[in-house]
Amino acid sequence: MPPVTCEWNFYIASDDSSKLYLSSNDDPANKNLVAFVDGWTHSKEWTKYGEAQKGTVSLVKGELYYLEAIHKEGGGGDNLAVGWECLEHGIVLEVISAEYTTASFLPTDSPTISPTKEQCTDDSSCAGGVTNPCDKRMCNLDTGLCGSPTPIQGCENGARLDR
Repeated sequence: MPPVTCEWNFYIASDDSSKLYLSSNDDPANKNLVAFVDGWTHSKEWTKYGEAQKGTVSLVKGELYYLEAIHKEGGGGDNLAVGWECLEHGIVLEVISAEYTTASFLPTDSPTISPTKEQCTDDSSCAGGVTNPCDKRMCNLDTGLCGSPTPIQGCENGARLDR
């Protein structure tokens, strides 16, 4: 629920990809894609993908709108942030505060999204460590799936820090 009537700029930032939908009212059936990330960003990195991460929508003070963010995590770090700004009223870009929302839920008709994990029988069958020493993953023998990359000293975001 917006605090003022304005042409609001909406932003999304995430690791990995994400989509931001906004409806013209409180009905999810009327949602439209407003912004997206087609890769990954650092937390609250609002402009890495330019205009794709930003959408402008006119909202009326006190009205309810349906807002939906879909996030896909591929491995490694993860984050998701949705922000807005109203330049006309001097409201700077910030994460949308809970005080402007009424609920946070996954609609019952939404598909369940689960990450794709590599199957394994031992640690050496998990991709990464052999070709990239900064991407070491261990095999979970209970599930038969490769886990997330293990933090390795001297590495950050899958790359050596000494380069």
